[in-house]
Amino acid sequence: MNSTELIKELSAIYLADSELPFGQQRSNELLSRDLKSSIVELCNIDESKYKVYGSAGTGNWSEIPWLAILDKEISATTRKGYYVVLLFDKEIRNLFICLSVGWTQFEEEYGTKDGRIQSNALCKHYANLLKNNGSDFDHGNVPLNAINNLGKGYEAGSILFKKHAIKDLVNSELRRDLDEVMGVYRVLRGLVGDSILNIEVDAEKYDDQIHDFKKEIAKSTFKPISDDSIEKLILEAEANPPAIKEKLIKQIPRNRKYSLYIKQKSNFICSVCNRKPFIQKNGQPYAEADHVNPLGLRGDDSPKNMRCLCAQCHAVITYGSDEEVRGLLA
Repeated sequence: MNSTELIKELSAIYLADSELPFGQQRSNELLSRDLKSSIVELCNIDESKYKVYGSAGTGNWSEIPWLAILDKEISATTRKGYYVVLLFDKEIRNLFICLSVGWTQFEEEYGTKDGRIQSNALCKHYANLLKNNGSDFDHGNVPLNAINNLGKGYEAGSILFKKHAIKDLVNSELRRDLDEVMGVYRVLRGLVGDSILNIEVDAEKYDDQIHDFKKEIAKSTFKPISDDSIEKLILEAEANPPAIKEKLIKQIPRNRKYSLYIKQKSNFICSVCNRKPFIQKNGQPYAEADHVNPLGLRGDDSPKNMRCLCAQCHAVITYGSDEEVRGLLA
């Protein structure tokens, strides 16, 4: 049987199998063995570089079964990293060929609700980076009709996807779309490296409500300032409060012990401008530990790659123009 025949067989039996105690039903065998082998053969996947595996659940039946293709240098598990995945909707009627990020890393870091916000923001950022790639694919949450938290996490973790009605799926279409999304996968790795955690994303930037609100504010202020225009601006702001307050995703788990060591060794004095620290409300001095070679450029999270900075110098070095940074260091 070819890949699409195996997918259609899974569609026909999965819901019935999932009513039985979890075990060695044919659905399990299809995802873990037959469909995996068929997809490897269909796309000529090099298993020395890519891990291919599917799951119908672990101990209990999964609401959303899947089969993933992972670059081993990025991740060996769908819990983290980013990868290509075949996702089946809740009714097992549609197949979605996706480029996705692992949901569990967001849930563990931020919790369920905020994790979805952060995952959505990162996926929109990645989709923006890939705007000239995967033109046949849709962006945004993949519509799986999920009910449980894990399935909703899969929905929020989609960078791009393409939907196929399983009853109409043919092998040539499956091969074409898998080849295309694998190409986009390689492009994304070239853009962001081997970890989705090496990146800072402004979650507010990717919230549609806030984005539309800011456009309206811009319209209100693109005129000579007058009492009327200010009043309109105030009314606009009161009627449309921003829906999200989180501004920054910084997801690399830094070791606090290293940063504290660097700051204490420097007596919390800035290594650039020699400014002494201010004292916080808790009575402790305040300074910031900066990675000289940024983690996003594969710098080490190690004391040998860190220095103590005041908040001002840290902000200029991180966000300032080249001219501002040169002036500071001079």
